Amino acid sequence: RGQRIGEGDVALREVVVTDGSLIAAASVEEVVGRAVTRNFREGEAIDAGALDHAALVKRNDLVEVRAVVGAIVVTTRARAREDGALGQKVAVSNLSSREVFTAVVVGPGAVRVGEAELADERGNESLIGRQER
Repeated sequence: RGQRIGEGDVALREVVVTDGSLIAAASVEEVVGRAVTRNFREGEAIDAGALDHAALVKRNDLVEVRAVVGAIVVTTRARAREDGALGQKVAVSNLSSREVFTAVVVGPGAVRVGEAELADERGNESLIGRQER
């Protein structure tokens, strides 16, 4: 109870759910990094309702930003402007320019910017760095 789930703590397997009130987690990514609100036995299906939506990114944290466009991946650091749980969009700011952009929380201290997020930032050429034209 209260402990964060690590990648080595869970495994994905098919189970028959007979309890209609159980909302079983459907992926490892759905539970990693979240805190449990009750104790679970080994082998027990994890009820998504018993998981805390804990912030994996906290306001003012330095976060790793991975920008992914096609086969190109750029990694940099930025400062989180707000708390965010797994899968949530958060505002982060470029450390040198202080420009604010949106990224998706993908893990503890880590966010991702993909083509969809970059498209939302139209006109913001300094997201990672200026592109030569």
